[in-house]
Amino acid sequence: MALKQCKECKKEISTDANPCPHCGKKNPHGMPKWLKYGGGISAP
Repeated sequence: MALKQCKECKKEISTDANPCPHCGKKNPHGMPKWLKYGGGISAP
């Protein structure tokens, strides 16, 4: 668990937090879950 800044309220929150416990913003880090857990597109 790491801390990052919420894109909405700028307070530090856990990277596991969704929504932000301070302002309620969904996806407060701006990173989709599929990308966070390594579901990106791979090149051939």
